[in-house]
Amino acid sequence: MEAIIEMSLDTLNTISVVMPFYNKYFEFEHALPLNASYLSSDSIEVVLVVDEPYSWVQLEKLIARLPQIHWKVLTFSEEHPWRNPAPVINTGIRYAMGEYVMVVSPESVFATDLPKIFLAAHKSHREKMLQREMGKRVALTGVVQFLQFGQALGRRSMNKPYGSIFFRREDAIRIQGYDEKFTSWGGDDDEFRRRLHLSGTPVLPCPEAQLLHFESEQDFALRESRDSERIMHRRQAVQCIHDYSIDQPEFGALDVKVVQDWRSGEVEEHYSMPHDQTNR
Repeated sequence: MEAIIEMSLDTLNTISVVMPFYNKYFEFEHALPLNASYLSSDSIEVVLVVDEPYSWVQLEKLIARLPQIHWKVLTFSEEHPWRNPAPVINTGIRYAMGEYVMVVSPESVFATDLPKIFLAAHKSHREKMLQREMGKRVALTGVVQFLQFGQALGRRSMNKPYGSIFFRREDAIRIQGYDEKFTSWGGDDDEFRRRLHLSGTPVLPCPEAQLLHFESEQDFALRESRDSERIMHRRQAVQCIHDYSIDQPEFGALDVKVVQDWRSGEVEEHYSMPHDQTNR
């Protein structure tokens, strides 16, 4: 593991797209072909963290259709109920090799070229901030529209500032990633954004980075019922969190197996995370 973590991407490989996956094969199968052209680049790797033991058999066949994408697939072998994706995302961040990380759900369809738009916007904001002597750290969030399968886009605006976030990997490492004390739905993304802001990394909107998030009728209804919870989580994050530090030195330490790695093909080896979270 030490050798792999310390290896860096080629200078052309700048973005690690981290996708936390849990029993969403049908949705991923729908989204992936639509997103493939945006992910097929020498400057991008896709870190798919499969948080259950059953989907890899199907996923292996699916991603084999798109060998032009730089895949890194991690699988968790223990069966468990759904959990908050904070430790799953953190594991992806720890294994990521890019200078930048983009977190997005595997079932989301890119309505625009998210990696390209985020990278250009990030560099533009950094240049403006440096000119104003405001530092160079910045993170960006896109916007999303939630839809049921088969539902037309209609006139619903794409104005929910969720679904994707783009930041420098070192800025996430500095604050020890997402807070893994979250175990149920919601709150992890608002809390992470708040702590990024408090650490000196302002989180700015990037409305050009647009997602369409398709889901089943049941999941869609459940999400709609949770809108008030999301507002509450956002308010709590702003009002109650005043320090970016958390006691989480070994964040992202899920005991995963690397089953696919674009640098070495199929590896089927088992690794343990190093204690030093700054290693790569």
